[in-house]
Amino acid sequence: MWDEEKELKLIQKYPNLLSDYLFTRGGMSIDQGWYPLIDSLLEKIEEHRNTKDIEFQPIQIKEKFGRLRFYYVGGDQHIDDLVSKAEADSEKICSECSAEKLNSDTTRNGWILSICEDCKRSRFSTK
Repeated sequence: MWDEEKELKLIQKYPNLLSDYLFTRGGMSIDQGWYPLIDSLLEKIEEHRNTKDIEFQPIQIKEKFGRLRFYYVGGDQHIDDLVSKAEADSEKICSECSAEKLNSDTTRNGWILSICEDCKRSRFSTK
C-alpha cells in the first residue's frame, strides 16, 4: 500500500532530486516495502551527482508487472547502472513489507505481484 508519509520524507530528504511535479502528478506509485530500496537508490544517485555536474530528474517511480520501474531524464552510465540494479533487486524484495521474497512472482486475477508468502497469505486470505 502506498505510504504518503514515507513519500513526503523522501521528498524532504532529496529535495534536489525529487520535484513537486513528480509527486503531485502521481509520479510515485509503489507499495511501502520498496521505499527503503528507493531511498538507497536516491542516496547513491545524489552522492554520484555531488561528484559530477550531471543533469538528472526522476519522472515516474512505479511498480509494473511485479517490478520497480524508475523513469528519469538525464543521468549517465553510472546512474543507468544504479537504476538497473535497483529495478532488478526489486524482484527479490517484497513490495509490501521489504522482506526478501523467496518465491517467484505471484499472479492473482491477471496481476503480477512481488510479495512474500506472508503478505500473499494476508492479502488473499478469505475471512
